[in-house]
Amino acid sequence: MIAEGAGPVVVLLPSRGRDSEDYDEVAAGIAKAGYRVLRPQPRGTCRSTGPMKGLTLHDFARDVAAVIAHAGGGPAVVAGHAFGNWVARMTAADHPRLVRGVAILAAAAKSYPGFAGAKRLVEAVKIENADTLLPLIEKLAEQGVPKYRQNERPRFFISYPQERPQEADYVEIALMRQNCDVFRDDHTFEGGKPVLAEISENICRADIFVALWCKEYACSPWCHDELEQALNLREANRLRVVLLSLDQTRIVPPRARPLIGYTCHTRLELEARIRTLVDLAKGR
Repeated sequence: MIAEGAGPVVVLLPSRGRDSEDYDEVAAGIAKAGYRVLRPQPRGTCRSTGPMKGLTLHDFARDVAAVIAHAGGGPAVVAGHAFGNWVARMTAADHPRLVRGVAILAAAAKSYPGFAGAKRLVEAVKIENADTLLPLIEKLAEQGVPKYRQNERPRFFISYPQERPQEADYVEIALMRQNCDVFRDDHTFEGGKPVLAEISENICRADIFVALWCKEYACSPWCHDELEQALNLREANRLRVVLLSLDQTRIVPPRARPLIGYTCHTRLELEARIRTLVDLAKGR
Protein backbone atom coordinates (compact mmCIF):
# COMPACT_ATOMS: atom_id res chain seq x y z
CA MET A 1 0.00 0.00 0.00
CA ILE A 2 1.11 3.55 -0.75
CA ALA A 3 0.13 6.17 1.84
CA GLU A 4 0.70 9.91 1.86
CA GLY A 5 -0.68 13.08 3.41
CA ALA A 6 -2.64 13.68 6.60
CA GLY A 7 -6.31 14.36 7.27
CA PRO A 8 -9.60 12.68 6.29
CA VAL A 9 -9.01 9.37 4.50
CA VAL A 10 -9.39 8.97 0.73
CA VAL A 11 -8.81 5.55 -0.87
CA LEU A 12 -7.90 5.31 -4.57
CA LEU A 13 -8.49 2.01 -6.40
CA PRO A 14 -7.05 1.34 -9.87
CA SER A 15 -8.59 -0.54 -12.76
CA ARG A 16 -8.22 -4.29 -13.31
CA GLY A 17 -4.66 -5.36 -13.93
CA ARG A 18 -3.29 -1.93 -13.05
CA ASP A 19 -1.26 -0.78 -10.07
CA SER A 20 -2.14 2.08 -7.76
CA GLU A 21 0.96 3.94 -8.98
CA ASP A 22 -1.29 5.08 -11.83
CA TYR A 23 -2.62 7.62 -9.34
CA ASP A 24 0.75 9.27 -8.53
CA GLU A 25 -0.16 12.77 -9.74
CA VAL A 26 -3.78 12.61 -8.56
CA ALA A 27 -2.78 11.34 -5.12
CA ALA A 28 -0.18 14.07 -4.71
CA GLY A 29 -2.78 16.75 -5.42
CA ILE A 30 -5.33 15.27 -3.00
CA ALA A 31 -2.72 14.90 -0.25
CA LYS A 32 -1.59 18.50 -0.76
CA ALA A 33 -5.22 19.60 -0.28
CA GLY A 34 -5.19 18.17 3.25
CA TYR A 35 -6.19 14.53 2.97
CA ARG A 36 -4.59 11.20 3.84
CA VAL A 37 -4.49 9.21 0.61
CA LEU A 38 -4.32 5.42 0.71
CA ARG A 39 -3.56 3.43 -2.43
CA PRO A 40 -3.90 -0.32 -1.88
CA GLN A 41 -1.97 -2.35 -4.43
CA PRO A 42 -4.39 -5.02 -5.71
CA ARG A 43 -3.54 -8.68 -5.29
CA GLY A 44 -0.97 -9.82 -7.82
CA THR A 45 0.51 -6.40 -8.57
CA CYS A 46 3.91 -5.18 -7.36
CA ARG A 47 4.56 -6.64 -3.89
CA SER A 48 0.92 -7.40 -3.11
CA THR A 49 0.22 -11.10 -2.62
CA GLY A 50 -2.68 -13.33 -1.62
CA PRO A 51 -4.84 -16.14 -3.02
CA MET A 52 -5.82 -15.50 -6.63
CA LYS A 53 -8.29 -18.34 -7.27
CA GLY A 54 -12.02 -18.26 -6.69
CA LEU A 55 -12.03 -14.56 -5.83
CA THR A 56 -15.20 -12.47 -5.72
CA LEU A 57 -15.75 -8.75 -5.28
CA HIS A 58 -16.41 -9.45 -1.61
CA ASP A 59 -12.77 -10.61 -1.28
CA PHE A 60 -11.44 -7.44 -2.89
CA ALA A 61 -13.77 -5.37 -0.70
CA ARG A 62 -12.38 -7.08 2.41
CA ASP A 63 -8.87 -6.13 1.29
CA VAL A 64 -9.89 -2.48 1.02
CA ALA A 65 -11.74 -2.59 4.34
CA ALA A 66 -8.62 -4.00 6.02
CA VAL A 67 -6.59 -1.07 4.67
CA ILE A 68 -9.09 1.47 6.00
CA ALA A 69 -9.27 -0.25 9.37
CA HIS A 70 -5.48 -0.40 9.64
CA ALA A 71 -5.32 3.33 8.91
CA GLY A 72 -7.61 4.13 11.81
CA GLY A 73 -11.04 3.00 10.75
CA GLY A 74 -12.16 5.86 8.53
CA PRO A 75 -14.83 6.41 7.44
CA ALA A 76 -13.20 7.01 4.08
CA VAL A 77 -14.18 8.22 0.64
CA VAL A 78 -13.36 5.38 -1.76
CA ALA A 79 -12.73 6.21 -5.42
CA GLY A 80 -12.56 3.43 -7.99
CA HIS A 81 -11.43 3.73 -11.61
CA ALA A 82 -13.07 1.43 -14.22
CA PHE A 83 -13.12 -2.07 -12.66
CA GLY A 84 -12.11 -0.44 -9.38
CA ASN A 85 -15.57 1.17 -9.22
CA TRP A 86 -17.11 -2.26 -8.58
CA VAL A 87 -14.68 -2.85 -5.74
CA ALA A 88 -15.39 0.59 -4.28
CA ARG A 89 -19.14 0.03 -4.36
CA MET A 90 -18.87 -3.46 -2.90
CA THR A 91 -16.70 -2.09 -0.09
CA ALA A 92 -19.43 0.43 0.73
CA ALA A 93 -22.11 -2.26 0.62
CA ASP A 94 -20.23 -4.82 2.72
CA HIS A 95 -18.54 -2.41 5.15
CA PRO A 96 -20.82 0.65 5.47
CA ARG A 97 -19.27 1.77 8.76
CA LEU A 98 -15.92 2.26 7.03
CA VAL A 99 -17.13 4.20 3.97
CA ARG A 100 -18.56 7.72 3.96
CA GLY A 101 -18.83 8.05 0.21
CA VAL A 102 -17.95 6.47 -3.14
CA ALA A 103 -16.60 8.11 -6.31
CA ILE A 104 -16.79 6.11 -9.53
CA LEU A 105 -14.38 7.09 -12.30
CA ALA A 106 -14.81 6.04 -15.95
CA ALA A 107 -17.11 3.27 -14.69
CA ALA A 108 -19.01 0.68 -16.71
CA ALA A 109 -22.70 1.30 -16.00
CA LYS A 110 -24.45 -1.59 -17.74
CA SER A 111 -22.27 -4.68 -17.90
CA TYR A 112 -18.95 -6.08 -16.92
CA PRO A 113 -18.53 -9.72 -17.94
CA GLY A 114 -15.83 -12.09 -16.91
CA PHE A 115 -16.01 -12.49 -13.12
CA ALA A 116 -18.19 -14.31 -10.64
CA GLY A 117 -21.22 -12.28 -9.59
CA ALA A 118 -21.22 -10.01 -12.64
CA LYS A 119 -24.84 -10.79 -13.51
CA ARG A 120 -26.13 -9.86 -10.07
CA LEU A 121 -24.14 -6.65 -10.04
CA VAL A 122 -25.49 -5.69 -13.44
CA GLU A 123 -29.02 -6.23 -12.14
CA ALA A 124 -28.17 -4.18 -9.06
CA VAL A 125 -27.23 -1.27 -11.31
CA LYS A 126 -30.42 -1.61 -13.33
CA ILE A 127 -32.50 -1.54 -10.15
CA GLU A 128 -31.73 2.15 -9.81
CA ASN A 129 -34.05 2.78 -12.76
CA ALA A 130 -37.23 4.48 -11.57
CA ASP A 131 -39.39 2.28 -13.81
CA THR A 132 -38.14 -0.77 -11.93
CA LEU A 133 -38.93 0.75 -8.55
CA LEU A 134 -42.33 2.11 -9.55
CA PRO A 135 -44.29 -1.09 -8.70
CA LEU A 136 -42.97 -0.98 -5.13
CA ILE A 137 -43.91 2.69 -4.77
CA GLU A 138 -47.40 2.06 -6.13
CA LYS A 139 -47.86 -0.98 -3.90
CA LEU A 140 -47.12 1.06 -0.79
CA ALA A 141 -49.14 4.07 -1.93
CA GLU A 142 -52.19 1.85 -2.43
CA GLN A 143 -52.18 1.13 1.31
CA GLY A 144 -53.75 4.55 1.79
CA VAL A 145 -51.82 5.65 4.86
CA PRO A 146 -51.39 9.43 5.21
CA LYS A 147 -48.04 10.79 4.10
CA TYR A 148 -45.23 11.30 6.57
CA ARG A 149 -45.76 14.18 8.98
CA GLN A 150 -44.11 17.45 7.97
CA ASN A 151 -40.72 18.24 9.58
CA GLU A 152 -40.54 14.97 11.56
CA ARG A 153 -38.14 12.08 11.17
CA PRO A 154 -39.60 8.95 9.52
CA ARG A 155 -39.95 6.04 11.92
CA PHE A 156 -39.22 2.49 10.77
CA PHE A 157 -39.57 -0.84 12.54
CA ILE A 158 -37.35 -3.66 11.26
CA SER A 159 -38.70 -7.16 11.80
CA TYR A 160 -36.22 -9.95 11.08
CA PRO A 161 -35.30 -13.47 12.19
CA GLN A 162 -32.37 -13.97 14.56
CA GLU A 163 -30.46 -15.75 11.79
CA ARG A 164 -30.27 -12.54 9.73
CA PRO A 165 -28.60 -9.92 11.97
CA GLN A 166 -26.20 -8.71 9.27
CA GLU A 167 -29.02 -7.82 6.88
CA ALA A 168 -30.87 -6.05 9.70
CA ASP A 169 -27.69 -4.14 10.59
CA TYR A 170 -27.31 -3.00 7.00
CA VAL A 171 -30.93 -1.84 6.72
CA GLU A 172 -30.69 0.00 10.04
CA ILE A 173 -27.48 1.81 9.07
CA ALA A 174 -28.90 2.76 5.66
CA LEU A 175 -32.03 4.21 7.27
CA MET A 176 -30.12 6.09 9.96
CA ARG A 177 -27.89 7.62 7.28
CA GLN A 178 -31.05 9.13 5.81
CA ASN A 179 -32.04 10.68 9.13
CA CYS A 180 -34.68 8.11 10.09
CA ASP A 181 -35.58 6.74 13.52
CA VAL A 182 -35.20 2.97 13.57
CA PHE A 183 -36.64 0.40 15.95
CA ARG A 184 -35.82 -3.28 15.78
CA ASP A 185 -36.41 -6.40 17.81
CA ASP A 186 -33.11 -7.69 19.20
CA HIS A 187 -34.63 -9.81 21.98
CA THR A 188 -34.13 -13.55 22.26
CA PHE A 189 -37.51 -15.24 22.70
CA GLU A 190 -38.39 -18.50 24.35
CA GLY A 191 -40.97 -20.86 22.92
CA GLY A 192 -44.56 -19.82 23.56
CA LYS A 193 -43.69 -16.31 24.76
CA PRO A 194 -45.75 -13.40 23.39
CA VAL A 195 -44.26 -10.32 21.76
CA LEU A 196 -42.96 -7.97 24.45
CA ALA A 197 -44.98 -4.85 25.23
CA GLU A 198 -41.97 -2.71 24.35
CA ILE A 199 -41.83 -4.24 20.87
CA SER A 200 -45.57 -3.80 20.33
CA GLU A 201 -45.32 -0.15 21.32
CA ASN A 202 -42.50 0.45 18.86
CA ILE A 203 -44.48 -1.19 16.06
CA CYS A 204 -47.39 1.12 16.85
CA ARG A 205 -45.09 4.16 16.79
CA ALA A 206 -43.61 3.31 13.38
CA ASP A 207 -44.60 4.85 10.05
CA ILE A 208 -43.40 1.86 8.02
CA PHE A 209 -42.98 -1.75 9.18
CA VAL A 210 -40.24 -3.53 7.21
CA ALA A 211 -40.13 -7.33 7.33
CA LEU A 212 -36.93 -8.93 6.02
CA TRP A 213 -38.69 -11.88 4.45
CA CYS A 214 -36.74 -15.14 4.05
CA LYS A 215 -37.05 -18.81 4.89
CA GLU A 216 -35.98 -18.16 8.48
CA TYR A 217 -38.68 -15.50 8.86
CA ALA A 218 -41.30 -17.85 7.45
CA CYS A 219 -40.39 -20.43 10.12
CA SER A 220 -40.35 -18.01 13.08
CA PRO A 221 -43.55 -17.77 15.14
CA TRP A 222 -42.28 -14.59 16.81
CA CYS A 223 -41.69 -12.87 13.48
CA HIS A 224 -45.19 -13.88 12.43
CA ASP A 225 -46.63 -12.39 15.62
CA GLU A 226 -44.92 -9.07 14.83
CA LEU A 227 -46.16 -9.22 11.25
CA GLU A 228 -49.72 -9.99 12.36
CA GLN A 229 -49.74 -6.94 14.62
CA ALA A 230 -48.41 -4.80 11.78
CA LEU A 231 -51.05 -6.11 9.38
CA ASN A 232 -53.78 -5.30 11.89
CA LEU A 233 -52.49 -1.72 12.11
CA ARG A 234 -52.30 -1.54 8.34
CA GLU A 235 -55.94 -2.56 8.03
CA ALA A 236 -56.77 0.19 10.50
CA ASN A 237 -54.98 2.64 8.19
CA ARG A 238 -52.30 3.36 10.82
CA LEU A 239 -49.18 1.77 9.32
CA ARG A 240 -47.51 0.96 6.04
CA VAL A 241 -46.15 -2.58 5.72
CA VAL A 242 -43.61 -3.89 3.23
CA LEU A 243 -41.90 -7.25 2.89
CA LEU A 244 -38.34 -7.10 1.52
CA SER A 245 -37.48 -10.52 0.13
CA LEU A 246 -33.97 -11.76 0.87
CA ASP A 247 -34.44 -15.10 -0.88
CA GLN A 248 -36.99 -16.94 -3.00
CA THR A 249 -39.22 -18.02 -0.08
CA ARG A 250 -42.84 -17.48 -1.00
CA ILE A 251 -44.55 -19.11 2.00
CA VAL A 252 -46.38 -15.94 2.97
CA PRO A 253 -49.52 -15.47 5.11
CA PRO A 254 -52.54 -14.71 2.88
CA ARG A 255 -52.96 -11.15 4.20
CA ALA A 256 -49.33 -10.34 3.43
CA ARG A 257 -49.11 -11.85 -0.06
CA PRO A 258 -49.98 -8.60 -1.86
CA LEU A 259 -47.11 -6.89 -0.01
CA ILE A 260 -44.26 -9.17 -1.01
CA GLY A 261 -41.64 -7.27 -2.99
CA TYR A 262 -38.91 -8.14 -5.45
CA THR A 263 -36.14 -10.35 -4.17
CA CYS A 264 -33.03 -8.39 -3.10
CA HIS A 265 -30.12 -10.44 -4.38
CA THR A 266 -27.48 -7.87 -3.43
CA ARG A 267 -27.03 -5.12 -0.88
CA LEU A 268 -27.18 -2.58 -3.69
CA GLU A 269 -30.69 -3.80 -4.50
CA LEU A 270 -31.60 -3.65 -0.81
CA GLU A 271 -30.29 -0.10 -0.55
CA ALA A 272 -32.35 0.95 -3.57
CA ARG A 273 -35.51 -0.38 -1.87
CA ILE A 274 -34.62 1.46 1.31
CA ARG A 275 -34.20 4.77 -0.48
CA THR A 276 -37.60 4.30 -2.07
CA LEU A 277 -39.21 3.64 1.30
CA VAL A 278 -37.63 6.73 2.84
CA ASP A 279 -38.76 8.91 -0.06
CA LEU A 280 -42.28 7.55 0.31
CA ALA A 281 -42.29 8.14 4.05
CA LYS A 282 -41.19 11.74 3.52
CA GLY A 283 -43.84 12.28 0.88
CA ARG A 284 -41.40 12.94 -1.94
